[in-house]
Amino acid sequence: MNARSLHHPHPLAPREIEARLGQLIRGYLQLRSTAMAMAVAQHIEALCAHPDYRGSWEERCAYRRLARHWNGLAWLVASAHGFHQRIQPSTEIRWSIAS
Repeated sequence: MNARSLHHPHPLAPREIEARLGQLIRGYLQLRSTAMAMAVAQHIEALCAHPDYRGSWEERCAYRRLARHWNGLAWLVASAHGFHQRIQPSTEIRWSIAS
């Protein structure tokens, strides 16, 4: 999976964001990419902020904890590769979750 495959010309619905999360997590397991870990966190945050997401407060809380976990994982991957600055996912990844 690459940034091109994540590009969508329209904002994603909550179910699409959840499906994309599964794809990103599987992709991360193969690539161990900082950008992928950041994209997972951003997709989780986008899902929780989506006006059509109907998750309970418990689900939202669990998702927020997962977002923190994935941000930390991105930091660890970046540190392991010698990156000392915060790495942002590509513009195309950010576009895929924009609403």
